[in-house]
Formats: sequence, structure tokens, C-alpha cells
Amino acid sequence: MIMVDARERAARALCRKAGNVEMAKFEGKPLWMSYLDEVDTVFRAILDAPGSSYHLVFDSLPSPKGARFIELEDDNGKSIEIGEWRARSDGNCELVLPLVRQ
Repeated sequence: MIMVDARERAARALCRKAGNVEMAKFEGKPLWMSYLDEVDTVFRAILDAPGSSYHLVFDSLPSPKGARFIELEDDNGKSIEIGEWRARSDGNCELVLPLVRQ
């Protein structure tokens, strides 16, 4: 299975919502790629909210036994649903978060 990042998923969703075929060509590229600018604008608004911070919640402080990740929360304690959990070939798991470049 090919993993797709959040930017691509969002751009494809906007493309479909507009009634377009994702893989139709526009200026030599798949049509969904023409929606990336809109996706970046939305991600930037979400990720760059003034005065906000992200809280990585664990079940304990770091120790030789490890601390278990619980969730990612905003300043109000609400869960933030962003990124994608992936299994890695080395047996570990990772939470992949999209980067929004300004």
C-alpha cells in the first residue's frame, strides 16, 4: 500500500468535491496537485493559530522504562487529529506530521 501524506489527501478531497477527476492532467500534472495551494492555506491557518501551543501527553516522565504517548492536545485539552501513524520496518511506529512551509 502506498502511503499518502495529509496534504495530498486533502488536495485530492478538494478536487473530488469540486467534481473533478483527480488524475486528469492540468498543465502536465495530475489535477489534484492544483489544489495544494488551498490546502497549504488551510493547514497554515490551523497550525499557526496565534497564542496556541501543542501538548504531547505521556503517561509518565521519561525514564529507562519509557513513557507511553497518550495523545496530542491543544491549549484547551482537546485532542488534535493531525498526522498519520505508520509502522516502520525496524519494528517501531512513528507519527508523521505534515510540514507547512511559509
